[in-house]
Amino acid sequence: MEMVAVRESGVFGMVAGGVRWRGIMTPVRGVGAALLVLGALLFCVTAQAAGSAPLRAASLTLVQADPAKGFYWPYYLAIPDTTGGAATILLEATDAPIGAGVGYAGFSPDLDAQRRAGYFAFDLFRGLGSPLLMPVLPHLPSERLPNGEVFWTLHLDDDIFTVANVEYQRLDLQIVAMIADARARLAAQGIQAAETVFVDGFSSVGIFANRFSLLHPEIVRAAAIGGAGIHMQPVTDWRGERLNFPVGVGNLQSLTGMAFDRNAFLRAAFYVYVGADDTGNDPIGVLDPLAASQVQRLFGSTIIGRFGVAGEVWSAAGDNSQFVTYAATGHEVTSVMLADLNNFFYRHVVKPDIRVGGNSGPATVSAAAPVSVAVTLDAHGRLGQVADWWLTADTPFGTFSYVHPQGWVPGIQSGATFPLFNLAEPFEVFNQVAPVGEYRIRFSIDDNADGVQNDTWTRAVVVRVE
Repeated sequence: MEMVAVRESGVFGMVAGGVRWRGIMTPVRGVGAALLVLGALLFCVTAQAAGSAPLRAASLTLVQADPAKGFYWPYYLAIPDTTGGAATILLEATDAPIGAGVGYAGFSPDLDAQRRAGYFAFDLFRGLGSPLLMPVLPHLPSERLPNGEVFWTLHLDDDIFTVANVEYQRLDLQIVAMIADARARLAAQGIQAAETVFVDGFSSVGIFANRFSLLHPEIVRAAAIGGAGIHMQPVTDWRGERLNFPVGVGNLQSLTGMAFDRNAFLRAAFYVYVGADDTGNDPIGVLDPLAASQVQRLFGSTIIGRFGVAGEVWSAAGDNSQFVTYAATGHEVTSVMLADLNNFFYRHVVKPDIRVGGNSGPATVSAAAPVSVAVTLDAHGRLGQVADWWLTADTPFGTFSYVHPQGWVPGIQSGATFPLFNLAEPFEVFNQVAPVGEYRIRFSIDDNADGVQNDTWTRAVVVRVE
């Protein structure tokens, strides 16, 4: 886990309709505005990055609810004109106030706003070529359970496991079903969607992104979680206390029938960020009293304090997350953040992986046993792109590179330059007894073919031989 203490940040001067937009957290209605802000700002940033090229209208479709397929709420699917034969879906939830009535009743008046939000959210990551899937979930702060508690649907709170109304049950599984449906629709248009998705969210939608990603890490490639205020932790216990959902993953087996998939979690990447001056509406109040008390006791009473402790927890859980604090920034999304988000997701369009004995490490191996290192590559969305391949090892006796077909040679050299392809079956690059010491082995793919290492897409593993 990389902890970035402070990043300089500037507010992007986006003015829409005479109003300067900033992301605002309100537990009830702030998410829709925040999504519009996020999309509008990212639209500006990506348009600049693309040389201000005019945008062509994307295909934006409202897919109606289909209970037979497992989802009781609609979703928007936006397909970029730049999508080729393969792509990674971007999942971005949004607030959908429904008003009076049951189910769909009162829903239609908000569809225009949701459609506009969909276009904005789609444009934000235009450069990725990612189709956007935007579940239009109900957000009913006035909908109270028999015990008087508010059901925070957007947060995927624990009521999704117990509520009687089938439309609200297991909203997480409903979204998984939406993803499957979207993949089928894309396939019908000749687009092969990756099995794993990108997940993005800020403010209340950040809470959604956090919880969904830990409930279903097996389908998450990379997730960006911003301004959440409270974080679900990827551990069962912390400081001697059991962390049950939504504080942690301690009771997922009893809630869902499946224990937390730690290996899947470690295969995903997470970018978690906050403004150093974020003192917006603290979402601690949306937790039930017992969970809120535990969070304040173990993690702190302020948003920034909790963020720091969460970074410690995630670091203890694995090395697959970055926690970044942005200086002089409140509860808002800035141009610096937007650029970082685009860079983060771009780094995971192609997914190299490296394992020691089938595990993601760190690994400890006996000096008497052989060390087995194997690599795989998911080139989804970049199949056929000519690139430099790098496999390097920092060892107790120097740095070495794996060069095809010679094998390991001293120094840093490109292993090969040829088109990207899917390396689905583990390809063993080392299998022998190694001297005592620590080894860091890195598998990298560059997005160019110039012989200069820039680690566009990279993964590393640490092995200790004792």
